[in-house]
Amino acid sequence: VLPIEQQIQTETHPGTKVTLQQSVVDTLKAIHQTYPTNHLILSRLSNANGSLAWYYLFNRQFAEAEQAAARGLEIDPDQEWIHTNLALGLLFQGKWEDAKKVYGSFKGKAYDAQNTWDAIFLHDLDALEAAGIGHPDVVKIRAFLRE
Repeated sequence: VLPIEQQIQTETHPGTKVTLQQSVVDTLKAIHQTYPTNHLILSRLSNANGSLAWYYLFNRQFAEAEQAAARGLEIDPDQEWIHTNLALGLLFQGKWEDAKKVYGSFKGKAYDAQNTWDAIFLHDLDALEAAGIGHPDVVKIRAFLRE
């Protein structure tokens, strides 16, 4: 864990979290250039982009969230959890059909031993709502996920 990653955990301002997480992404990109075949670095870089997408959502930078999530998935498509942030980025931009496709591709499937993808998606919507971030399509996606 990089020291800056520890700092992000205690930071409360969404914009500062974005700035710090972008530094993590930039650092990992630089390390990746030195070690281009290191799978651990690629995995960390993918995850860092996924986390950056999450922080962008809380900073109401929805297009940037979509882009960061897409980058993370491009780097390592096995990091399926990043689809949660991709779907949210799309949804909050009003890209209903694209978001619904992402949600639909995971709907009803197990996420891990305790959770379904639906539960994870709903939890993330709750977290954004608790932060005062909403969109009219949230009602529609909640209904879709509960069908």
